Amino acid sequence: MNVPDNDKRGQVEASGASHPLVNCQHVRSSKRNEDRTSVVERHTTPRPNGHQNRSATFTQAPQHQKLKEKDFPKALADGNSGLACTTRPKKTKESEEDEATPQPTKEVSGLEAAREKFDQSRAYRLEVFRIKAVTILLLGYLPYMWTVSGSAGLNASNEIYRVIHVHTLMHNTIATLPFSRNEFRADAFAADLGYAQALLSGLCKVYIENLDNMNPDKLYSTYYYTHPPLLERLNAITEREKKTNASYYTEAGWTPGSPGYFQATLVFITIVYLFETYLDYRQHQKLKEKAFPAALADAISGLGAYTPQKTTKNGEDTNDEHDEDDGHTDTKNDEAADDPAKEVSLLDATRNKFDESRAYGLDTSAFGFVSGAYSQLETTAFLLRGFLPYMWTWHCRERFRSGCLKRNLPRNGVSHAEAVRETVVGMPFSLYSTFVIEERHGFNNQTLKLFFMDTIKDLAVTLVTMYPVCAAVIFVIHWGGEYFYVYAWCVLLVYSIVMRTIYPVFIMPLFDTFTPLEKGELRTRIEALASSLNFPLTQLFVVDGSTRSNHSNAYFYGTFTSKGIVLYDTLLEQSTDDEILAVLGHELGHWKLSHTAQDFLIEQVHTFVCLYVFGRCMNDAALFSSFGFESSSHPVVIGFVLFNETIWAPVEHVLSFLMTLNTRRNEFQADAFAVGLGHAKALKSGLCKTSIDNLDNKNPDKLYSAYHYSHPPLVERLNAIKEREKKMQ
Repeated sequence: MNVPDNDKRGQVEASGASHPLVNCQHVRSSKRNEDRTSVVERHTTPRPNGHQNRSATFTQAPQHQKLKEKDFPKALADGNSGLACTTRPKKTKESEEDEATPQPTKEVSGLEAAREKFDQSRAYRLEVFRIKAVTILLLGYLPYMWTVSGSAGLNASNEIYRVIHVHTLMHNTIATLPFSRNEFRADAFAADLGYAQALLSGLCKVYIENLDNMNPDKLYSTYYYTHPPLLERLNAITEREKKTNASYYTEAGWTPGSPGYFQATLVFITIVYLFETYLDYRQHQKLKEKAFPAALADAISGLGAYTPQKTTKNGEDTNDEHDEDDGHTDTKNDEAADDPAKEVSLLDATRNKFDESRAYGLDTSAFGFVSGAYSQLETTAFLLRGFLPYMWTWHCRERFRSGCLKRNLPRNGVSHAEAVRETVVGMPFSLYSTFVIEERHGFNNQTLKLFFMDTIKDLAVTLVTMYPVCAAVIFVIHWGGEYFYVYAWCVLLVYSIVMRTIYPVFIMPLFDTFTPLEKGELRTRIEALASSLNFPLTQLFVVDGSTRSNHSNAYFYGTFTSKGIVLYDTLLEQSTDDEILAVLGHELGHWKLSHTAQDFLIEQVHTFVCLYVFGRCMNDAALFSSFGFESSSHPVVIGFVLFNETIWAPVEHVLSFLMTLNTRRNEFQADAFAVGLGHAKALKSGLCKTSIDNLDNKNPDKLYSAYHYSHPPLVERLNAIKEREKKMQ
């Protein structure tokens, strides 16, 4: 059915449009024209057909009643209060004669100005309605009904009218909605440019001066208005301004986007922090238990003897330096060193050290609460205040260089600045941990000079090794196209192999002193053990771990056909040759059972999957805008940081927990391997001595240890070794 439509929506008025915001209440062309033309022109203006006039009358009746309401709209008063509005009095004849006379202006609020004009606008609109009613009656409805009734009869005309009326009403309403939506979009665009307050004030002035309807009927405005009513526009602009005025630093050109990523990140890190704090609290309460665990006593009973080490609190080297500085010797420590070592059973030694290990654990736990709370507050504050966009803007402010490598400079600058910041911020915590907690419990042997030297070296190594790999990965991501993740993974694979090769040879000697193990029975037995397992041993070193700490350890390094073994000097002092061989049997078990290759493979698969998923998300504009970045700005380094903090963070935590479980399983298998070599008894006593000397936690909480411990607790390892022995027998 073709219905004639003389309503040309969106047409610009021929007169009266002195301001782009003037026509804030455009209706269909017939209504717009009558609001801006003389009475004579209204009566001579061609009218739409009768069915349109009747539908117009149907929708205008509620509006006519609405205009009779004398109370100023409360909702409009709330939305329009507080806005300044400058009104200028109308010119008088005297002022027209004297144009040089400046006209006084009166500064009133937008609400007061709107109230003053409210009755006048009502009267103006009611007059328009009266004229329109006469026009419709005389020029539209009666001729239409006469024609229809004369040709088809009254009943037929009513049926035809109902169809035409519904069609016209739907057509006009649907045609109006896009214009109204576009007006909201244009207002939002102006607000994003920083003109929100000026736009609010300008709209109020235009509506007031044009005597526009301030209290429209909803049905009427939906049907007629291509521009939303004043109240709706004011509320929409106010809401847009709230969203645009971010409470954190944003990159230039940023526009509000979906806050989903940002909110999800805050919620996730908060949940993780609360969960881990709950586990820490459980462990802290467990450490307060003074009773020695019965299960541990049963596992240690009958394992052998223990000889306490007669070392001074700060180590021999530190005492020598102290003697030189003060000019006297510590006679108390000398007397203690001369006392013969008293041999006790491992069970008694563990009981004697139990309270001390509890105290060490409580100090470490309390310190963990403080450092964890600070880390959480820092992370949350950085997110809420826009630290990442600030850092990026700061480094890119003078970014005018050209060329591939130079384009990467700001990106590398961000990662380097973050490494420096983390080092500086974490230094007070490291100092307290080393020189207060570790010192209090007899582990620290460092001096302040050595501490700061190690910190500087570590930072320098990080910057030097990370710069080329960051530049290479960024270049590959830009160059590689759709399959960049394959090339980036290859770069990181090569980097991982190179670092595994050069780190123990060139980097570790910067921090520690490595000396070959002296020839003797221990070296001969170690070489025989390696030979029996076909372990490609090429180097056997002793590292001066006691220079920094009294903790002990042993490990192997190297790739392919060239490997070395490193023993801490503290381990040599605390353990017998049999126990050292048992510990090395455990370490070589990791190699023989391909645990190291397994870890390397898992690491590479993890890296590949991470890069692949990152490639699917790296250009997500919502991700960047959610954290304050301009929607078209997709820096690779920032994108990877945001990806790790949002999409990949839950995956990373789950994978980390699974890796912890896998590492615990590998530890049990390595223990079983050492037992299979015939070192069961020595391994159990060696584990007990290491636990005693390191003040390990003897009574861990089950949930805490399952979540945090990559190595099973002592009692679990001892029981597993016993079970393995029974199976072998």
